[in-house]
Parts: sequence; C-alpha cells; structure tokens
Amino acid sequence: MRTEVMRDGSGLPYVEHYSAEGGTPRKTPFERFPIIVGRDESSDLHVDSGRISREHAQFEREAGAIILRDLGSTNGTFVNGHRIDQVTLEDGDIVLFADVEFTFYSGSAGAARATATQIIDGDPLSCRLLSDPAAIVHEVRRLQELLAHHAVQSRFQPIVDLADGKVFGYQAIETLPGTGPTHAALNELLHGVECQLGDRLRQVLRMAAVADAARWPSDAYLFLDVHPSELGGEWLVNSIHRLRRAAGPLRRLAIEVPESVASDATYFHQLHARLKLMNIAVSYADFASGRARVLEHRELAPDFLKLDPSVVRYIDRSKRRQSQVQSLAEACGDLGIALIAEGIRTQAEAELLRELGCAHGQGRLYGSVQTIEELEATCAA
Repeated sequence: MRTEVMRDGSGLPYVEHYSAEGGTPRKTPFERFPIIVGRDESSDLHVDSGRISREHAQFEREAGAIILRDLGSTNGTFVNGHRIDQVTLEDGDIVLFADVEFTFYSGSAGAARATATQIIDGDPLSCRLLSDPAAIVHEVRRLQELLAHHAVQSRFQPIVDLADGKVFGYQAIETLPGTGPTHAALNELLHGVECQLGDRLRQVLRMAAVADAARWPSDAYLFLDVHPSELGGEWLVNSIHRLRRAAGPLRRLAIEVPESVASDATYFHQLHARLKLMNIAVSYADFASGRARVLEHRELAPDFLKLDPSVVRYIDRSKRRQSQVQSLAEACGDLGIALIAEGIRTQAEAELLRELGCAHGQGRLYGSVQTIEELEATCAA
C-alpha cells in the first residue's frame, strides 16, 4: 500500500496515550499513512511491551476514513472493549493493542469542539451512552479532566466487629464522579472492561480515600480494592508504595483482591510479600467456596477472607450454608485468617454469623455507603 501524505491545512488524526503513572498524555499525530504499530523499533508507532507483536496493527486512510486493521497479532487489537480484525474508527474510540491503551481522534475541527476537555458539574448529557458516540467522548474526556485535577470524592462503608458491634474498619467504595443515566452506563462500562482510564481512576480514588481516612482514628482499617486488570504490572506496587507513604506508618491498610484471582503465580507471590514488607494487610473478597479452597491458600494466606453476599444472604434459613460457614471459620482459624461476612442485612444474620465463627461483618445493617462528611455527621449524632 502506498504512503499517503495528508493535505496541508487539514487536521491530522492522532492518538493519545496516558502512562500508568498519569500526567500529561503523549500525543502521536499521523502525518503519513499507513501507520504500523508494533514492538519493532522501526515501527511508525513503537510500543515497548512484550505483549505487543513486532508488527501488531496498522492504521490506514481510505476515502477520508481511518481504518484500524489487526495484523495477525498474538494478543489482539481491541476497540471499545471488543476484539477486532478491522474497524473504521470514530473520535474518542479507546484502542488497546494487547494491554496498551490509546484514544483515537480524527483531528477535525468539529470533533475538536465535540471533545473539548472541561470539568462539568453533574451529568451534562441526557442521551444514552452506548447509542451516542459523542456521549462516550464527552464523558470520557470529563473523567480524564477529573483525573488530572484529582477532583473525585471517596465513599466508605463500615466494617464492624461482630462481638461488640464497634467499627473495625471502612471499605473504600469505587464510584465514578457524576450522576445521570450516561454516567451510570459509563460507570458500568469502566468496571466491566479492562482499560487504562479505569485503572488510573482507581489509583486516584484510592489516594483520595487515604486522604479522607486521615480524619478518623488510625486504629480503623482502610480496605482498598484492586481490580484484576491492575495485577501483573510493577506500576501497581509503586502506586501502593505511594499510598503507604501518604497514609503514614500508623494507618492500618488492607489491599483487597477477588479471591478468584489469588494464585501461586510468581507475580502474586511477590505482591503478597511486598505488601507484608509495607505492613499492609491482604484481603481476599467474594469467597463462596468450601474448606478445601481455603486450605489451598495456606502458602499465601490472607489476613482477611470475605464471604460473598450470596453466602450470607438468608443464612438463618439455610442449614447447608450454616455448616459451610462454620467449616470455613474453623479452617480460617487454623491459618490465622479473620473471616468477614459481607452483605449482612438483619440482626438475625449477624448474630448467627458471629456464632458460626465470623469475626467481622459488613452490610446494610451497619450503614450505607457514605462520604467522609456523612460518616462524621453520623458519628456525631
């Protein structure tokens, strides 16, 4: 295919890439076509990652449109979460080459106006996100600006000691800033699709939670979620180091991951060990298996194990689940793991779970998800 030079005076298409550490995005304009993306240093768009093929994908220009074509890469090319062979790109499309993310822009004047970055209070859109590409662009750019200014607010749910009902810690709840149907749809999209925007947002939300946690006693744990998409990179450990420094040595922190991703892989061994060196507890969440699964974690035993709400719900009506939890509590006790029951809604559930061996509880019975100001007002009442 011949190389085409863009005409003078026309806007250049480009892609933006945010590093895992955040900061100003790197913009790469497309002055000629085709644009080869790959690990090879001679590529037009060089991506230094072992998951990227030497010649991974190619941008082409056909009849004024920008076409992205996968070149038979090993780990795939994705646009807005869907693996593609070939696709016509639109402004604001989120493109992943394996696990490295870029955002595409056509460079046209109209698109620039549609995607202008500004902080917008509330939800500025009334259209449905997934049926309106402009809505996606607008809302993603709003979030990118919020990230750049750290203009987010953390929210928390209490975790109590089932023996005396006193607050043991708080779970930081990840929610995107904003309201309305468009925001809700994007919130669901970012939690369900692996992308750098979501990972960077989680980093900022965790830091905001640490800052807010300075306003309560240091003996209360702060539980911080890590999404599975964040596991595997050194940048995650670096971001947790920053959390520890920001929190100070006295703040009790717990990093929480879904139990399903805990494994004996080398990376997870190293992560577990480094969290211990930073004096950060480890919590496995969403546990719904039996005693044998607990014992599989003997080498990498967490400090806390959270029962999935499906196990907790109506446990006072299920002898089978009562037996399951009692057996789990015994196994956890042998390994020095504190069992947390998540999703408690009634006093009857709480009392039974305590009798079965659960150390701590979390759920609607002990309070809804609240901002730090709302928590302080509740405690003062």
